[in-house]
Amino acid sequence: MIKEGNILNIIRPEWIFYILFGLYFLLTIFSFVPIRHQNMSMVFCLYRLLNYVFICSILMNIFVYKTYTFRKFLIHLFLSILFYYVGSVVHYPWLFHTWLLVLSIGPIKFEKIVGFVGRLTLCTIAYIVMLAGFGVLDNYIFYRAGSILFNRLCFGFSNPNVLPALLFQVSCCMLYLRWKRWSYKENLVLLSFFLISAFISNCRTVSILFLMMIFIVNLCNYILKNKTTDFLKFLGFFSLIFCPAFAFIFSYLYANSNKLALILNDVMQYRLRNLSFSMDYYGLSLFGQPIHRVHDLHVIDVGYANILLNYGILLFILFMISYAFLIKKSADYKCGSLLLILNLYLYYGLMENIFLMPVLNVSFLLFSGLLNNNQIFISEKE
Repeated sequence: MIKEGNILNIIRPEWIFYILFGLYFLLTIFSFVPIRHQNMSMVFCLYRLLNYVFICSILMNIFVYKTYTFRKFLIHLFLSILFYYVGSVVHYPWLFHTWLLVLSIGPIKFEKIVGFVGRLTLCTIAYIVMLAGFGVLDNYIFYRAGSILFNRLCFGFSNPNVLPALLFQVSCCMLYLRWKRWSYKENLVLLSFFLISAFISNCRTVSILFLMMIFIVNLCNYILKNKTTDFLKFLGFFSLIFCPAFAFIFSYLYANSNKLALILNDVMQYRLRNLSFSMDYYGLSLFGQPIHRVHDLHVIDVGYANILLNYGILLFILFMISYAFLIKKSADYKCGSLLLILNLYLYYGLMENIFLMPVLNVSFLLFSGLLNNNQIFISEKE
């Protein structure tokens, strides 16, 4: 421990996280907003600042917060080399940046993480929607035949699925912070977000997830009560196996013209078709491979398939094992809210890659609890 009075002791780990995640968030939001005249010099400046903060955060974890042993340092070094190599193979530098983000998070309670991420996300939504309302940003309209409403409004984002994803992240932050004080007010907030997602953005995936969230959170708080942890732990391990197995099995059945798979493919907006084609076209590799999305058939929206095909077998196995540890640790500390959030994002992965993005998936930051953040579950321990 650092002696009291040392000036480095006043540098709180949450302050570094706020700067780190804030920069990471802004850089990613740039890619989600159709800006007519992008200020690339600002983007490059943010990149440089982000790299400096990465370095400072890791040094603070090593020398100030004392989160490392020599054995742990070697493991993290090996994993860093692995992520860097896979990122270079697939030509996706953000994969390594995502690893550095999670690796750099120091000992911070998850309550502070979700508090900051929730406020930042909500302010970003308000700002971008306001710019779209004043005409500074374009409000693109997408049409989808057979939807509840034919117009899918983007509200300043480049894709109609981004706003619902951000609203879902805000809901997950609220779920964690208000879990023990849940009331009709929180239900009304979730219901309003569901209406926006279903009838304005017309994002089916997030709409279903909002209904699941409303149902399960009320089931846990008003009916299951003391049995909540056991129920969500069982659901978590079941979902971890079921979701990827469902995607891969039914993509195989689709390739063999199974009637049920053909019906599910239509329901899932041709995701099984694309997955079946990509599995046959690309095949599996140990360290990943670049996926060239030159045709609709190359678009892999199933998150688990994206990890397996694009990032390789090693990272897929690492992801599944790490997620299992998160479920177990959340159950050990009786974190019902974390278990529910982890469950919901597993089902998100059936339809979208968004659950792999820390900017749109606050639960992704829980992986820091397996690295340097030994405080992330402390506030939940009974």
